[in-house]
Amino acid sequence: MVIGSPAGSTVVASGALAVVAAARAAANGTAVKDVYTFGQPRVANHAFHQELISLRDGRPVVRFRNHNDIVTYLPTTDAVFGYTHGPSDLIVHFGAQGH
Repeated sequence: MVIGSPAGSTVVASGALAVVAAARAAANGTAVKDVYTFGQPRVANHAFHQELISLRDGRPVVRFRNHNDIVTYLPTTDAVFGYTHGPSDLIVHFGAQGH
């Protein structure tokens, strides 16, 4: 299992790195059963995410994010690079004061 968070001391890798590491491991023949990220920015285009899902027998990356966290919206989507999130997303909504 690859678990990532952008700023946690008890995790394996950052959110973005967790997705890239899972893709590389799966492409090299390592069975990657589950991928969970926390606060992950956009890391790749649609084709990358579809390939990762294909390598993992149709299972998407589960991405937890705080709706108020700006990092989860970066880099912005655009026609040049095509950055996007994968198809799975669990959003945590906090109140105006962050709770």
